[in-house]
Amino acid sequence: MVKIPGMLQENVDYELIPGDGEHWHIRVKQGDYIESVISFGKISIDENSDQLRFDFNLIFTPDPDLTVEDLTLQQYCGRILTSLLEVAVNNGTLVAQDLKSGEVMATEEMHEEQKELYNEEHQSGTDDTEESVNQ
Repeated sequence: MVKIPGMLQENVDYELIPGDGEHWHIRVKQGDYIESVISFGKISIDENSDQLRFDFNLIFTPDPDLTVEDLTLQQYCGRILTSLLEVAVNNGTLVAQDLKSGEVMATEEMHEEQKELYNEEHQSGTDDTEESVNQ
């Protein structure tokens, strides 16, 4: 997978750790929030703005003053979520469902199409024309 500049990377910047039941927590491995543990809740797309909305909980932090209201923490968690979604789209594990209708929005076929598009966009370009030779 191609690393996008500025994107956080699993097992480098953060790691998934077991939570309750099937739920996973995320432990920050480096940076301003090192050793903090978060957990994502509801993730949705705002119908009016098409922006991604998410809730998260701060499970643990060594900083007694850090709260979920901290705007820089919110932005950092958004970067983690972006990384997680990118990985899920690329490996075909993302499942999206319309909460109102129950319709599954991301199917295996959609994952394959997304992977193909991603690979085409991030593939190194080559020039098929003949190389000029200096004589």
